[in-house]
Amino acid sequence: MAAQVAKRLLAAEMAVDIAIGETARLLEALALASREAGMPPDSGPQAPTLVSQALTNLAGARGEIVGAHKALDGLARRLSLPVSAFGVPIKPREAAVD
Repeated sequence: MAAQVAKRLLAAEMAVDIAIGETARLLEALALASREAGMPPDSGPQAPTLVSQALTNLAGARGEIVGAHKALDGLARRLSLPVSAFGVPIKPREAAVD
C-alpha cells in the first residue's frame, strides 16, 4: 500500500510541475499574441489575468503537495516503515561538479 501511495504522490508532484510549466508557456503565448496584434497592454481581455491567477494557484497547489509529501514522510517514520515499503527509492540527482 505504501508503494502505491508513493507512486501516486510522485505522479501528482510531476503533474503539478508540468501544469505550472504549461500555464507559464500559455501566459507567454498570450503576451506575445497581444503584442503581435498591436494591442496596448491594458486593452486585452481578462485572459492573461486569469491565467496568471491560475499560475499562482498552481504554485500554491505545488506547495500543498510538497507539504503532503513531508507529512507522509513523518507518518512513515512514526510507523517505522522501511524505505523498501515505498518501492524503488528515487534519489534526487546530485549536482554535477565542474
